Formats: sequence, C-alpha cells, structure tokens
Amino acid sequence: MTLKQSRGFTLLESIVALVILSTSCVAIYSWLSTSLDGLRRVDDTVTIKLITDDLGAYFRTVTIENETEETLTLNGYQVDWMARLVEPKQLGRHPMGTSSNFILGLYQIDAIVSKDNREVGQFKTRTVSFKNRSNE
Repeated sequence: MTLKQSRGFTLLESIVALVILSTSCVAIYSWLSTSLDGLRRVDDTVTIKLITDDLGAYFRTVTIENETEETLTLNGYQVDWMARLVEPKQLGRHPMGTSSNFILGLYQIDAIVSKDNREVGQFKTRTVSFKNRSNE
C-alpha cells in the first residue's frame, strides 16, 4: 500500500482560504462602516434636538433689534445664526385696537449647526422683537 500521506496545505487550498478570508473581512468592514455611519447620524439627530432646545431658550432671552449674524458654541458644536426682518417694524396694538408703547418686528432666524467643519443640521424659527418706544 503506497499511500502518500499529505502534510500541510497545497497552494490551491491556501489561495481558496485567503479568498474566503478576504471576502469575509470586506463584508465585516462594510457592515461596521454602515453601522458607524448610522450611529453618527443618530448621535447628530439627538444633538440637534438638544441644541434646538438650547437655541429656543437663547432666542427667548435675546432682543433682536436689527438684522444680525452671530456664531455661538453649544455643547461643542458651532452654531452660525442669522436673523432677518420678515415684516416691517410697526407700532403694536392692544386687543381693543389702541396703540401700545411697543414697536414690534418679526424676524426669521436661520441657524446652521456644524462640528469639525461638517454640517450637522439646520434650525429655522421666527421670533418677535419688541422695543419700548419711550426709550427711543
């Protein structure tokens, strides 16, 4: 009986094993890349929600008298915002139709949220600016 006992792998078996291994690695890398992108988008969405809440509170404390631009940093994110007058400023009115002591203006506020020079999201809102006309 002259059976030749095989020792180790042949070249063909090694190539097949490397092809299977490399295909598996490419599939795993693609899956991880997709998962990390999805995780980043979810993190950005949660962060945008927190930042929009903070911006809403911020704009309630700011009196905008002119069209303006500003850059803020909130939670490590850069927020560039710009306010522009939507309706001309006018004298306010009481519910009974009489003039009030306030001059009112309606402003559109556009904000862009970014981190590391990558835009994460946008925020738009409107706010009313008021000024006591006796202070003029």
